[in-house]
Amino acid sequence: MSKSLPENDGRTIASAIALACLFFLPLIAATKAAIETYLFLLVGIVVLAVWKRLRVLILEDSTLKLALTANYLLALVICSFSIFYEYHIPMLLGVGIYMFAFKSKLIGLSDKLSSDT
Repeated sequence: MSKSLPENDGRTIASAIALACLFFLPLIAATKAAIETYLFLLVGIVVLAVWKRLRVLILEDSTLKLALTANYLLALVICSFSIFYEYHIPMLLGVGIYMFAFKSKLIGLSDKLSSDT
């Protein structure tokens, strides 16, 4: 009924978790108007600057490039103005649904990153 993940040594799962954190932690922190949002944004930018293989894969995929740019800009705007601070539970639910929509993209990207080719 449901697709199973391909058998591997766990690198794909670890890469998928790392990518999900890189993509979505700033947005999650911003929905709670947390100061840590700025730290997450900085760490994400540094990771993308030094992780050449990930940067190349993201730049090749227009959906991922758009999603990453939108996530970081939205996190910056939300946290800077604290517009949605009182509505963090509905925002977190929305972010959760949004993250689930990218599940297969993240798994596919992590497969590419964990492969030896």
